[in-house]
Amino acid sequence: MRNLREDLRVPDAKADLYLVGLGIGGFNRRTIETDEALRSCATILHLTAFDKEIREQYTSNIINLQSTYEATDHAVTAYELMEEFVFDHVERNHFLGSVAFMTYGHPLFLVNSGWNLLERCSSLGFRAKALPATSFVDQVLIDLGKRFDAGVQLYEAATFMQHEVAVDPRFPLLLSQVGDFGTDSLRINGNRVARLMPLLEYVKASYPADRMCTLIMSPWRSDMGPEMAVVSVGDIETLVSSIHTGCSVYVDGIYD
Repeated sequence: MRNLREDLRVPDAKADLYLVGLGIGGFNRRTIETDEALRSCATILHLTAFDKEIREQYTSNIINLQSTYEATDHAVTAYELMEEFVFDHVERNHFLGSVAFMTYGHPLFLVNSGWNLLERCSSLGFRAKALPATSFVDQVLIDLGKRFDAGVQLYEAATFMQHEVAVDPRFPLLLSQVGDFGTDSLRINGNRVARLMPLLEYVKASYPADRMCTLIMSPWRSDMGPEMAVVSVGDIETLVSSIHTGCSVYVDGIYD
């Protein structure tokens, strides 16, 4: 076990486990810092669609976590299984060199397993650090062409509804994980209208009917563009048929 005396927030600090995000928009969105860390790792474990590119780019032991992710339909269990797999690899093989756990976006934004691994490694004396990366918020800012740096109300959809958040309708609202709202399954099925309407109706009750809102899914590959549907808040229920995993909802404010 190691005594964690060094500050792992220092960019040059080395770690046993790197939590790595590829950013949003393709494999080439990774940062130079991320690339250098990956090149130094003995093992790269990833849940991305870029297995071929990763193997071409790095000489590390590459492990695709897709089979672990697909071992169950229950989302929480799937991520717990991946978390356990990653930590077990760090615990058993850290003496061979650093390990990287790679996902899309930012490794700590909407990634519970990233936070859990940081805590678990710290409690058992392993050095774990997350590297900065672009999150979906950074990409949405560009894709929407909306200026919300004066203020934006940002919530994960289930949390937003769970706490019945009272929004300020003067400011824009950005809801993430809308496509996953109302289910804990990775393979979503069932009555989409019944599942999503409570969320959409709550948004409808929170903003004026003539305010515009956008359903958006940002590209995760370099050859894709953003997918968007724009309607008034009064017609927000018409978005139901277009909502799927990865979608977010943005409601205009009067200051954006």
